Amino acid sequence: MKAVLLAAGEGKRLRPATLSRPKPFLPIAGTTLFHHNLSCLRRAGVTDFLVVVNYMKDRVTKILERDGLSWIDQGEPMGTGHAVMVTRGTMSGRFFVSYSDVYLPCGVFEKASRSASDFVVVAAEVEKPWEFGVILLEGGKFKGIIEKPRKGEEPSNLVVAGLFVFNESIYDYLDRISVSPRGEYELTDAITQASKEVNVEVIISHKWADAGRPFDFLRVQRFMMNGVQVHETSEVRGSKIIPPVIIGPDVRVEGSVLGPYVYLEGSNEVIDSELSDAVVMKGSSINSSTVKWAIISDNNLVESSKLLPGPEGFSAVTAPDISLEGCTMSSVRVWSEEDCSP
Repeated sequence: MKAVLLAAGEGKRLRPATLSRPKPFLPIAGTTLFHHNLSCLRRAGVTDFLVVVNYMKDRVTKILERDGLSWIDQGEPMGTGHAVMVTRGTMSGRFFVSYSDVYLPCGVFEKASRSASDFVVVAAEVEKPWEFGVILLEGGKFKGIIEKPRKGEEPSNLVVAGLFVFNESIYDYLDRISVSPRGEYELTDAITQASKEVNVEVIISHKWADAGRPFDFLRVQRFMMNGVQVHETSEVRGSKIIPPVIIGPDVRVEGSVLGPYVYLEGSNEVIDSELSDAVVMKGSSINSSTVKWAIISDNNLVESSKLLPGPEGFSAVTAPDISLEGCTMSSVRVWSEEDCSP
């Protein structure tokens, strides 16, 4: 079986962390969301992959080449429908289309692969369906998808979860759609067109998250982590580890409390600090600080600071190559160096 993985986007709502890496390739729980979905697809029997890329293409394609994956450049991004359009001629039979920046458990991929239907849409129940593409059902049958309806006008609490199975006729339905009010070609519009002529099966996943915002990204990490992993090249001294925690290579931890839900990607130092629900990217150091519900980008120095969750559920998302000193922050995006010391 074949699969198309959509990985062309930047992830604007996770800026400034995505200044150094696209959202699907941000580190999370010892891996990336792209590689989590890739692994799930392989478990579901997929052997042939095509990745749609655009943002940071040169960096992304180096990763894909190491993984032995083929890719195609979307060009000017014009929506999810356009991203699938550019793969015309590469897919045959039944094939998956998967977003690379959402979390679904691997069992859902396997269930979708076993379906006898030519069109499958994986859905999830959410509290705020108006923020997503909402599925319209009539008598239990799929009748269409409404993109981001007005609050209170959504036809259900079932939303598109970013995993589909199609046959080649999806390209014919994509030819019939026009640009949406958002200025994009919507894959969901093509599926709605298809539903007038073919049966579309809906598979509901009871665990799902769109990792588009900082709080949701870190909540996904909670879904993905378990146990304690410490790389053999790393040192932990005089510290308390509260599972789950993943410590990458060449990390030094002293006099600190780590966990739960902390991932140190590698070449990090954590000294006399407390971390929970955090991703700390390569080369960053945390010293005499408290860091909770934060995404710390590459080569940061956080010194004598308190990063604590605020009204948006996270404390900070930082840009690469900056330092914070003596700062207390909640629900902020930090684009440049800040010295808050008196």
